[in-house]
Amino acid sequence: MTFLELALSYAARGWHVFPCVPRTKEPLTKHGWQDATTDTQQITAWWTAHPDANLGIACGASGLVVLDVDHGLASDADAIFWMGKAGMPATYVVRTGRRPEFGLQFYFIGSMRGCDFKDFEGCAGQIRGAGQYVMAAGSIHPDSGKEYTVKSDAPLAPLPSIIANLRKPQAETATTSSRVIKTRWELPVHVDEDRTGFLVEQGGYIRNAGLGYAAIKAHLEELNNDPEIIADPVSEDRLDGVAERASKFEVNVPEVPPVAIVGKPAADPEHTGEDADVSLTGKEQPHYPRHAWAGTIYALFADLCVKGNHIPWKYFCESLRTITGAIVGNRLSSEMYGARSQEYTIQIGPPGSGKGTSEEWAEKVYSEEWDGMTRTNAPLLFGPREYAWRGTGIGAQVGALASAPGLMKMLELRPLKKGEARNPAEIWKPIARVITIQEEIHGLFANFTNESTGAGLESVLCELYDRDSFTSTSTKDRQPERGRCQFSMLGGITAEMWESTFSKASATDSGFLTRVNIVGTERSKRVGGLRAPNLEVIRHKIYPLVLALCESPRVINPDPDAERLMNTWFDSYVPPPGVTISRLNIHAWRAALHIAWLRGHSCMTCEDVQHGIDLAEYLAHMREYYRPPEGESRQARCEQSIRKIMQARKRLSVKELRDRTNAFKAGLDLWDKALKAMERAGELRIHEELGGANKKLRKIAILLKTQ
Repeated sequence: MTFLELALSYAARGWHVFPCVPRTKEPLTKHGWQDATTDTQQITAWWTAHPDANLGIACGASGLVVLDVDHGLASDADAIFWMGKAGMPATYVVRTGRRPEFGLQFYFIGSMRGCDFKDFEGCAGQIRGAGQYVMAAGSIHPDSGKEYTVKSDAPLAPLPSIIANLRKPQAETATTSSRVIKTRWELPVHVDEDRTGFLVEQGGYIRNAGLGYAAIKAHLEELNNDPEIIADPVSEDRLDGVAERASKFEVNVPEVPPVAIVGKPAADPEHTGEDADVSLTGKEQPHYPRHAWAGTIYALFADLCVKGNHIPWKYFCESLRTITGAIVGNRLSSEMYGARSQEYTIQIGPPGSGKGTSEEWAEKVYSEEWDGMTRTNAPLLFGPREYAWRGTGIGAQVGALASAPGLMKMLELRPLKKGEARNPAEIWKPIARVITIQEEIHGLFANFTNESTGAGLESVLCELYDRDSFTSTSTKDRQPERGRCQFSMLGGITAEMWESTFSKASATDSGFLTRVNIVGTERSKRVGGLRAPNLEVIRHKIYPLVLALCESPRVINPDPDAERLMNTWFDSYVPPPGVTISRLNIHAWRAALHIAWLRGHSCMTCEDVQHGIDLAEYLAHMREYYRPPEGESRQARCEQSIRKIMQARKRLSVKELRDRTNAFKAGLDLWDKALKAMERAGELRIHEELGGANKKLRKIAILLKTQ
């Protein structure tokens, strides 16, 4: 790859890059790492003018902390042994061009000030963090003339505490007037006067960490809204002015660590909503591309909701995206085929992972009357027939769906009261917008197995993903009917139920799964209580955007370069093994449409489309991660379904195992044959034991080995 291609690939990851003098570490730009960007046009201009320029990555702006091990390793074997001894997680690793020593750089998601370390399990080097940069893979080392190369292209891991602790906390304190500011992560501050001066000072600290306006504003809002810090908060206009001025400060990198926000650093997975674990099978979860939504209201909502809670960031972001898309419907569109605002989002995770909470909080953004911001003085989400036929182009009806006839019934005109005449506006109405929101959506999917109506429901959902009309199938008692609506779906399901439902070949091959936007987690950490967010700041920002679409629909098309970027990617992209590429371009277009709209763009730029592509590639890996089990025969598929459940549970009663694997769908005779075959193969053992108050015997399945 050329240097330009490498630079664009790093920018696509959300890493801010800048050029350096060829074969050196000296920046070519006026302000060095402060000029680093992800803007593809600027990057192209830089490397067109200097095609051999080395590649620098600004750590702070990219949300990276890099452990640069210069001394102590001599070979791959040394590195592997040292990583195990130091407790280093799997992450993206680059071998530096330093020779003859075996230098390695370990990339992590997080934020901290850099420092030197002299003895970390026998190794020495530096931590590169906020206010610093590293040379990217592909650059040429100035001393040895050797290339920096990627040793491991694993997904980025969150910054582990073993790295963060290498920098000793400093307790320097600045005391002025009636406020006390300690430069450490927990910030006990009491401000009685000069609130603006205090906020300006805090904005300067955060700017010195390499962060820009959006991060500064978010941090200052948190300080301003905390009554334990500022009892009488400043106005929104003043706060915005402080953030804007602070973002223009010249960066000063002091020796002491910068003040952050109240609480723990963003690298802590418990406070970012990031997944920090692997699945029961040891397979690592694909990394969600948070950078794709940077600077948008969806990201702000997710940041607000995960604070102090143990729910994945991506759950909140995708929940608000899906509900917003349902509300605006075709008022936000594109001429590109398939680029619509609606989504079918399924959140896969164990009980307690926060699926229902994320859906509820996203729904609350719109479902409650608030501050007169709704033009019709009514919520933008409503129940059946509540406000379903009002003459406006935005808003969505929430309804549970079980069959195609049930959907048709939801679309019927409201019943008239005695003596009431039909209002013509109800007949010449805008097209209905419907969304199904269910914390546990396996009940809907279970209907797919119904021999009489399941295929019809699946077919209708496939149609409504692509268009605004559908046809219900006929039966001996009912003629086929045509209906029109814009349909969206947001639901949660456990991995076991997902596999159990879609392990049948007919559902896997129908095309429904290619239409589903999947986000998942394996983490289910429970806490004693969740802290509900104040949603007013989100409503103030998103309501004007949504309501503007009622009067002025937006058609956002890609510019020519962005369209070429999408076509080039889709023509060359190789999905994970066993995953179809079908509709990944549609998912990318839909994400890019939302991104461009939220960023106020008149057309989809290359950056918008690239971020849509990042989300589509994440979806491709999620398709592979949660690919339903299949086999060469019905019995083989049945065995695979049993195997998956037992790997997760280890021990279950036979009755529970039947229920979790949907044995009645496959047929009990076939299911019993599959269970006996696995017992003969030594995969599991069946024995009887007393259970329950009545001491009845029950059969227990115990996992012996996995394949």
